[in-house]
Amino acid sequence: MGVRGLRNGAIVSFVVSMAILLVGGYFAVDKVPPIPAKVVSGQTAFSDQASIMRGQNVYQRYGLMDHGSVWGHGSLRGMDFAAHTLHMIGQHMRDFVAAGGQPQAGAYAALSDARKREVDAAVIDEMRTNRYSEGTKALELTPAQAYALEQTRAYWEKEFGQGDPHYGFLPNTVRTAQERKDVADFFFWTAWAAGTKRPGLNYTYTNNWPPDRSMGNTASTEALLWSLASIMALLAVLGTVVYVVHRYGFFYGEAKAVEASYKLLRLPVTPSQRSSAKFFLVAGLLFLVQIFNGGLLAHYTVHPGTFYIEFIGEMYPYSWAKSWHLQLAILWIALSWMGTAIYLAPLVAGREPKGQRTMVNILFVAAFTVTVGSLLGQVLGIKGYLGEAWFWLGHQGWEYLELGRLWQILLFGGLIFWLVVVYRAIGPVLKGSPKETEDAADRRALVTFYVLSAIFVVAFFGFGLLYGRGTHLTIADYWRWFVVHIWVESIFEFFGVAVISLFLVTLGLVTAKSALRVAYLTAILVFVSGIPGTAHH
Repeated sequence: MGVRGLRNGAIVSFVVSMAILLVGGYFAVDKVPPIPAKVVSGQTAFSDQASIMRGQNVYQRYGLMDHGSVWGHGSLRGMDFAAHTLHMIGQHMRDFVAAGGQPQAGAYAALSDARKREVDAAVIDEMRTNRYSEGTKALELTPAQAYALEQTRAYWEKEFGQGDPHYGFLPNTVRTAQERKDVADFFFWTAWAAGTKRPGLNYTYTNNWPPDRSMGNTASTEALLWSLASIMALLAVLGTVVYVVHRYGFFYGEAKAVEASYKLLRLPVTPSQRSSAKFFLVAGLLFLVQIFNGGLLAHYTVHPGTFYIEFIGEMYPYSWAKSWHLQLAILWIALSWMGTAIYLAPLVAGREPKGQRTMVNILFVAAFTVTVGSLLGQVLGIKGYLGEAWFWLGHQGWEYLELGRLWQILLFGGLIFWLVVVYRAIGPVLKGSPKETEDAADRRALVTFYVLSAIFVVAFFGFGLLYGRGTHLTIADYWRWFVVHIWVESIFEFFGVAVISLFLVTLGLVTAKSALRVAYLTAILVFVSGIPGTAHH
């Protein structure tokens, strides 16, 4: 396979893959579960859109996504709040129906098996029937559902007020009674969406997730067929990739890591390269802190909410440890990227621009400030000390993107500044010459590939700014996964192969053409698999 064909394949792969994801999102935006303007039962108003959205804010501000989850997205240390609430709703509805509309705990358990089957069928039909009016934007609850809502409010009041050692919830996990009521209404809405059929269809807004036979949630025919098709496609594509790699000799040759290390040690070090050392030092320290938090998480998995040193278990909740464990990974990876690109630039360009060291130091101070500020803000947010500033300075509430919006914007700005710092050093290398040799042209193409991969690192982080406080849960998750999934399963590999290829070519260990072939093939694979693969979330 020639370099030009692989390059064109990488371009087409990216364009087509992004088109699939964006077009799919465009058509899906009108299919999100509706948030009712009001929730009523007869003449009694129980909740409304404002209460549900306040509940979503509570879910976010206290880092509950880093403790449990909703619709399968989150940490699952606590529970899936939607699944747990849906199951509770079923239990309370069955007691209500079994008692003939006179609520009585345990009424269902006292029934005969035949009568239980009748009540089960009635409750499933009642729950799955969609009583949301598109015209009035009102959700009508049956008396049994209204009773279940009141009971689930009482449950979450106790769970988040008194705490629950079994799930690791400390007392006053959610600080006020009003907040606990609001988050209960939010969880009830997520359960309603998980257990109620879409208009005109035979499956729920969440495609019958979570699986709960007691509420009629079983895998739909469509889900089973698409799962089978996905497995067959995986095997077919995997076989094709293995064939191409061996047929055309990709990734063949001796390992060069040790030789590359020796060559790097013999090269002179520029002032900006010396300044890059502190990026790696801080990244290493952050990695160590992440390891300690990982150890604490492992302990909490076995012994929720307690620790050998008592005050740690009482003041360091699971959501704090999990938030830091994820954010520390993103921060030390970002710092490592910055340091690597800064160190590589003079090697590639054979020169160092005037004032490069100063710009590197400015970048470090900015990155360090964001690191400390975001980590401290997350703790203050989880503890409820930031008031209405929680979204901007504290904990945004989204797994992997916990840092407050201000810190997120500053990190995005820092990544843009990082691009400027790197580009001013290697920019001249991108300029071609009419008389350049084929090898020189391939080297320039590889540098272009590298610069483009760095731009993608920054650009895809920017997708996390396309949602805000009060964005519908489904829409926010759509854009969040652009950062989380595509970064991890596409852009990481894209940038990584660019750095490795450029290192090896600059040190004279491989030819530019062979490095380009591997880089373009890797790009094709990560674009085709990683970008559309975001949809599985």
